[in-house]
This record gives sequence, C-alpha cells and structure tokens, in this order.
Amino acid sequence: MPEERQAITSAAYAAEQRLAEDPLDEGESRLKGRRITFVPPLAVTFRVEPSERVVTIIQVRVFRRRP
Repeated sequence: MPEERQAITSAAYAAEQRLAEDPLDEGESRLKGRRITFVPPLAVTFRVEPSERVVTIIQVRVFRRRP
C-alpha cells in the first residue's frame, strides 16, 4: 500500500508539472473542450482556458492497466 500511495503522489506531481508547462499540447482531446492525460497510475481529465491561462482539473482517477 505505501508503494501505491507513493506512485499516486509522484504521478500527481508529474501531471501538475506537465499541465503547467504546455497544457494545450498535453494528452488527448475529448468532447466539450476537455482533454485527458495518463500518468500511471492516474488518468487526469482537464479543460484549458487559453485566454485566461487557466487549467481546470475536472477528474483524477486511478486506472489499472489491462494485462
């Protein structure tokens, strides 16, 4: 369990760094102006407001890779 917590913490930090650098080039586009990026073990859904230079994180979830 401590390893999983550390992995989640590290992934959250990495996602935050990626979104701070270039959010419009991060991840894949989705409907309604949303984007999603995967930083194992997290999937982060977000929206970018370029005119305001704001990133809004909509959802963060843990995903499991399929075997």
